[in-house]
Amino acid sequence: MSGPQTLNGSQRQSILLAVDYSETSAGAVAKFARQHFQSGYEFHVVHVLVHATVGPGPAFAGAAEMARDTRDTVSSDEVVESKKNMKTVIAPIFNGCKAPVTTAVVEISSDSSREIGEALIKHATSLQAVMIIMTSHSKNAVKRFFVGSVTDYVVHHSKMPVVVLH
Repeated sequence: MSGPQTLNGSQRQSILLAVDYSETSAGAVAKFARQHFQSGYEFHVVHVLVHATVGPGPAFAGAAEMARDTRDTVSSDEVVESKKNMKTVIAPIFNGCKAPVTTAVVEISSDSSREIGEALIKHATSLQAVMIIMTSHSKNAVKRFFVGSVTDYVVHHSKMPVVVLH
């Protein structure tokens, strides 16, 4: 299987750059990528978008309406808007990279750290990425224990190297 080629004909190596929608996160990842990786690489900037689901038979009256009002609930319009933001807001942050940059929004149905981490690893694997670069949000130990951390999950479960920027 032949991937994208560089000017000299060698195959480019893919690197997955995981970002949330904060310009701080995308900016840190882009700066690191520009400084350390240039020709011979291809950057895949990825954001995971969570669709909240309402199970059959709400536990109480009004549960479905509450679920639709949570910030994790995503309509098809929001998916389109998310993909547009990746191209118009996040991708320009990567200007100046000498490597090609593509963007993607990966949609999943659960907001657990495990599921988000699995989605990132699966996407990186499908790209045959040589590494994942992501940022870590400072969570204290108690919050990380109860809520989990996507970064922790990816670091402990990825078979490819993971670079974590603080």
